[in-house]
Amino acid sequence: MIDLIWPVKDGVVFKVFDERPESLFEGIALGAPMGASVRAVAKGSVIYVAQNVNRFGKMVIIKHDKDFVTIYAHLDKILVSKGKTVKSGDVIGHLGVSGGVSSPRLYFQVRKNRLPVDPQRYLKNK
Repeated sequence: MIDLIWPVKDGVVFKVFDERPESLFEGIALGAPMGASVRAVAKGSVIYVAQNVNRFGKMVIIKHDKDFVTIYAHLDKILVSKGKTVKSGDVIGHLGVSGGVSSPRLYFQVRKNRLPVDPQRYLKNK
C-alpha cells in the first residue's frame, strides 16, 4: 500500500475512475485555476516527460517504487526533467489546458504493476 498526497491543493474532482467499458476513465480529473501548482504525490523518480502527447498534452510520469507509477497530464508548464528525483510535495509543473481539453485541469492516474487503479483509494484526505 502507498499513501499519496493530493497533486493539486483544493482541486475539484469532476471525473472519477471508471473501469466499465462504456465509460472507461483510468484516472481522475481535477479542476483548478490555470497555473495552479501540481505536486509529486510521493517521493520517486521522473521516468517520462513529454511536451505534446496526443490527447494528454504536456505530461510527466513518476515511478515511486517497484509497484507504483503516477501520471500527470494536461500541464501548462513542466518543471522537472527525466531522471530527476522528487520528494512528496515537490512542484513538478503547473496546471493547464494542453492536449484535448478546453478548460484547466489535471488528469491524474495511478498504476500498480502497470495496471490503472482508482487513485482515490491511495490519496490521503485533503
